[in-house]
Amino acid sequence: MKTYILQAACIAPGILPFSESLEFVKHPEQLKYLCASEPEYYSFPPTVNLRRIPRMGKIGLACAQKCTTDSESAADAIFTGTGMAMMDDSEEFLKQITGSHPNLCRPTPFIHSTHHLIPSLIAKTFQITGPNINFIQQAHSFESAFIESLLFFSEQPQKKVLLGSFDEINSSLFNLLKNSDSFNLRTQSLEQDHDKWGEGVAFFLLSDLKPVGKSVSIREVKTLPIPKNKEELLSALQEFLSRHTDLRSDEMFVLSGEGSKPDNDFIQYLAESELKEYNLVRFKEICGEYFTSSSFAIWLGYRIMMSQNPLKDIARIRNNNKTTSVLILQQVMGAGYSIQLLELC
Repeated sequence: MKTYILQAACIAPGILPFSESLEFVKHPEQLKYLCASEPEYYSFPPTVNLRRIPRMGKIGLACAQKCTTDSESAADAIFTGTGMAMMDDSEEFLKQITGSHPNLCRPTPFIHSTHHLIPSLIAKTFQITGPNINFIQQAHSFESAFIESLLFFSEQPQKKVLLGSFDEINSSLFNLLKNSDSFNLRTQSLEQDHDKWGEGVAFFLLSDLKPVGKSVSIREVKTLPIPKNKEELLSALQEFLSRHTDLRSDEMFVLSGEGSKPDNDFIQYLAESELKEYNLVRFKEICGEYFTSSSFAIWLGYRIMMSQNPLKDIARIRNNNKTTSVLILQQVMGAGYSIQLLELC
């Protein structure tokens, strides 16, 4: 089933919030992790008390508003994904509950620490009364939210879905990841260009009906188990592409979610072998690594096709053809593999 992106908004490291052009911000080398810049909030309804909403909650509301402002009708459902959700508020709540006076804890940090804070704020602010489900499945959280969108469209066609993701980074999470064996982490890999940990929020207004004029569809999203070797991932990619032989390979752009060697070289192997003749961008050099970074890749692919901007300053260019499809290869620190395909319609 094809789903069409009616609107898209993203705030992540390396990009200017809601810029009309695809401009990227160079990261200072001394940063250990990458933080997103906040947008202007002057356009929020006066009923929204921004002073009481945490930073990531405000960013999520801003992205959702950007997606729904120009829409003729509101979304009928909200499906989101997150890996770790609101880290600052979770840390504040844990400090209170383990402190010397746990019975005197304020409720605000607990309320703000829950994984469902952002979709709840969106539903309340924009009066979206339909299904509201948040998936917390590590590196496949966003993909699970998209699959739920497909199920919703199969049961309730001609509706609209607000699909999104959000993840936050702070020093505590960075140190936790740095000293953990999760996701095959190695301490030094977090310091490399591809593996600086980041954060981001992205939202998409989806429909199962093709809009008038030029649009982008999410043609397929395929989640994969951790491959045992490079050949297994290559076989999965070839099987995936065999279902889309109607697309021109010389008009396909690749967004590669590879990491630094030695942990995450499977996708790099594909980029340098099977996909060596394709135009390619390593998107995590822009946004950093985080659990739902595939949503940033979808937003970037959407912008590339809608603007026909091949990102020549940062891309590996093999041809100057029009971009009519975008192939996304994703992994998160050696796990959470997925393949995704966008098409210009």
